Amino acid sequence: MTIRVADQRVGGVAHDVPGPVVEVLGGTVVGVVGADVVVGAGGEVDVVGTDVAEVGVVVGGDVEEVVGAADPPGEPAQPASARPATARTSPQAHTRRVRAARASRRLARRDPGDCTCSLQHVDHDRWSHRCRAVSDDEEHGYPASRAVGWPQPGGCSTAGQEDARMSKATGDRAAEVTEVSEVSAEELAGLLGTAHAPALVDVREADEFEAWAIPGARNVPLSSVESQLATVAQNRRVVVVCASGQRSARAVDALRAAGIDAVNLAGGMLAWAALYDTAWLEIGPFAVVQLRRRGKGCLSYVVATDGEAMVVDPSFEIDRYLDVASAEGWKVTRVVDTHLHADHVSGARALAAATGAVLHLSPGDPRRFPFSSLGNGDRLELGRATARVVAAPGHTLGSVVLDLDGGALLTGDTLFVDGVGRPDLADRPREYGEELYRSLHNLLSHWSDDALVLPAHYGDAVEVVPDVPVATRLRDVRAAVPQLGWERERFVSWAATRATVRPPSYVEIVRLNVGETSASSDEVRALELGPNRCSAA
Repeated sequence: MTIRVADQRVGGVAHDVPGPVVEVLGGTVVGVVGADVVVGAGGEVDVVGTDVAEVGVVVGGDVEEVVGAADPPGEPAQPASARPATARTSPQAHTRRVRAARASRRLARRDPGDCTCSLQHVDHDRWSHRCRAVSDDEEHGYPASRAVGWPQPGGCSTAGQEDARMSKATGDRAAEVTEVSEVSAEELAGLLGTAHAPALVDVREADEFEAWAIPGARNVPLSSVESQLATVAQNRRVVVVCASGQRSARAVDALRAAGIDAVNLAGGMLAWAALYDTAWLEIGPFAVVQLRRRGKGCLSYVVATDGEAMVVDPSFEIDRYLDVASAEGWKVTRVVDTHLHADHVSGARALAAATGAVLHLSPGDPRRFPFSSLGNGDRLELGRATARVVAAPGHTLGSVVLDLDGGALLTGDTLFVDGVGRPDLADRPREYGEELYRSLHNLLSHWSDDALVLPAHYGDAVEVVPDVPVATRLRDVRAAVPQLGWERERFVSWAATRATVRPPSYVEIVRLNVGETSASSDEVRALELGPNRCSAA
């Protein structure tokens, strides 16, 4: 098979990665995944100079030539099998490889020809994003959960009066969603934390906004948009947000009519909830990929060396981790949960079953299924390296920390970059607070201040930057959390009373993670909607 892209300029880096997919974006070759590749700079190239209009996918074969291209100098691509397991890679290259692996997995499941829609509501119970066969933000059938107050049949705002008011203001558009310019959740995530970050305006009602919002967003309810035009950013692009993209589409019309550069967040908070991005780092012999659930504040990890990988704190969407491992040529041999999760459904058991990996959990937290027990001081071999288990009860009695060669600590929900885990979820806050104090002081007294803290969650105050891990040195955590220097009684009293309301659907999620109940993917997504509430600071 030959891909011919005429009259384009080739530029990029050489990375030959395993898999059967070539991903083509409107004349732009974004990823080359497959056997021997013969194209200028090597196995991964970019062809620039064409507007991206649609996605095409070509399965299998080799890329043999790019017609009319000017090849930049570069070395031939090195096969994935020949690259060192921890070879340095650009974050962008890693991201492209993961996308290609995701495309391969999707194409193995269904015919990409089935993906032709450009729908908003499929019906009033199920949501579909702009459907692009290999798009990283595609989530067919994402639920618009009625259980948490999301859009209901007959309208997409919390009150019909808003639709009527906006119809009057913008020209009778309440009955349909207007065609407006959009930005995907993935595109928005790539801008936040950079010099090109847009202003965010959330047009949901105040109670919806207070319950859960994108950090940095400003709340202007749909009914108030017309009267507050003067307060909306005039000197930069505005991204407008609502629950599912319907109210925000109408608000965009009003803002644009007033001369404001506004675009709609396609899929709204539902799309934001489904978004993952990644960041790559190296710790001694380990390559570490941090997966960030941007709408949930959840962090999980794929840790690899010598071609073997350990996945830590995976979410229920286990394909995310399979794709990372496939993109890098790693075999998943171990899966670990650092604690019994209360705000999201763990994918550890399913991922271990799908890969044949060993499932490692602490017996200090209840489970009703088989696993390999973690104990303090245990060493988990990974290739020629090991990760050491450190018992860290407090957030839960079974909480553990994983020490990566002394250079980094996967701290779970024991220690965050700007806080500590809450000790009250089991309704024994002082008892668990005492344990938490001892665990934290063990970490602070036995590990170097240079050790990198890699937590399982982050809060709204933490700025997330594309391709940069959410992490900090232990010394910086000391400075950010002065309570770590308090004496025991003062700390325990503070931690026991500091926590806010429990995570949404806390009881149902814990029962799922214990193994007492089961749920469909749609039910899990509905249960998980909402912010991170695992920190006491």
